[in-house]
Amino acid sequence: MAWLDMVPGLSQIKALAQVVTGDTEGASRTMERFATKTPIVSHVVAGVAKVCGDDETAKECWDGANNSLNALPIVGHAKGVGHYVIGDIKGGNRAMKHATSTSMGMMNSMPVVGHAKGLVHYALNDKEGGNRAMLAATRTTTVMGAGAGGFLVGGPAGAVAGGMVAGAEWDLGTAVVTDGKEIHGIYDDCVCDDVKIRILYINMCSINPDNDTDKMTDKIRRLKGLITRHQPHIIAIVESWLTKNHHDEEILNLLGLNWYRIFRQDRCSGHHPGNAYGHSRSVQSKRRGGGVLVLWNPNDVVNASLERNPAEDHEDNVVNFDLFYTFNCTKCSGRKSTQKFGFTVVYRRPSRFKGQDRAEYEEINQTVIDRLVHLPFMYNDSHPDLDYRRWVMVGDFNWNPENRQHHWLLTYLCSAGNVERSNLSSQCTHRAGHVLDHVIGSPGFVVNSTDASSSVVDVTEIVSDHAALIFSLKLGKDCSTYRPCNARRCR
Repeated sequence: MAWLDMVPGLSQIKALAQVVTGDTEGASRTMERFATKTPIVSHVVAGVAKVCGDDETAKECWDGANNSLNALPIVGHAKGVGHYVIGDIKGGNRAMKHATSTSMGMMNSMPVVGHAKGLVHYALNDKEGGNRAMLAATRTTTVMGAGAGGFLVGGPAGAVAGGMVAGAEWDLGTAVVTDGKEIHGIYDDCVCDDVKIRILYINMCSINPDNDTDKMTDKIRRLKGLITRHQPHIIAIVESWLTKNHHDEEILNLLGLNWYRIFRQDRCSGHHPGNAYGHSRSVQSKRRGGGVLVLWNPNDVVNASLERNPAEDHEDNVVNFDLFYTFNCTKCSGRKSTQKFGFTVVYRRPSRFKGQDRAEYEEINQTVIDRLVHLPFMYNDSHPDLDYRRWVMVGDFNWNPENRQHHWLLTYLCSAGNVERSNLSSQCTHRAGHVLDHVIGSPGFVVNSTDASSSVVDVTEIVSDHAALIFSLKLGKDCSTYRPCNARRCR
């Protein structure tokens, strides 16, 4: 259960157990969550990091601790009111939503209160919610009654024994009646919902904060409108046209996203120093265009984190990330509580830039294609150091499916990696009327942003020279952080 990661002492015991069982990666993630998401502890770590000049770590720890506070009843509600008072409506809504969700789960298990809540659910024609509240409250009443009787007979030991026996008999009876599909515990039974990460991708053809032309102002306005409407967890932008002269704060202020974490692979920075191929910086750094910018909202998904994985990168053509998610429900997570997902952003140049000879362009272009074909094999490798659960590529491949050669490349990439190219809601992602931007990923991983039963990626209106692509990544099913899974079979 992921909430153990935020309990001093217990989190260290959990990490030790993970090390003993060989799950060193899980142990590392447990300790990272303890340092970055535990109230007070993470606030202290944030302060130390700030003093040491590590603003990125300070922000991550501060935001993680505050998000954990959001989920605590009363504390989260009070925090939400504070957000409203200072005019932070989004922060207030987030705190209220998390705290209320936790409170509802606790109320279900309280005698009388849970029964009254169940009646309200029935009155609102919510039979499933009513059954859940009634059963949880009745079970608690039964256990408390048996515990009281046991106390009269055998004192404290009798109370414990009576409660345990009554709870076990209740669970057994429920299992028999429902053929094992429902087992209600002291807490609300486990109802696991889809965990989805919302993605907004676009080729912006420059997001230079120093450019204040009407054209730039208009496309930034359009982009901000899409961000407000869709509330993405990840914003992936290619052709950012950014250089080392542009500061992160300028970009975040331009988009009004100061709470997002920023990742950049600028057009003039050559290869990332963590690249495993030992590339030297190429003449590509002199050209116009290019650049990848990825923004990550760490606040909305408590159990998730996004990190760069530059080993298989190629300049700003192929930029890779690891998306981690720690499941609360052991049934849903499988053999490892923390699962890793691959996320790759692609920009393939369609032609030479000024001053580049054809041979050099062809060599670099082939290297980029080779890297794209290699990545599916890496993502599908079952080696413990890799072990990706699912993965996705999104970007401007500059491959038009109507072109025979481009169609063959897309088909080969999908067949080689045993993946699928997502259907788009419009066959026009570029102003010229072509489809140049694609989403390619593991089967079932990419879903519609509003309808998880559909795999169609939404294509917006033209924002720059390109439209934006809106979709979600379905990580799996899980229960709430503060409502642990006590069911033997998840629903």
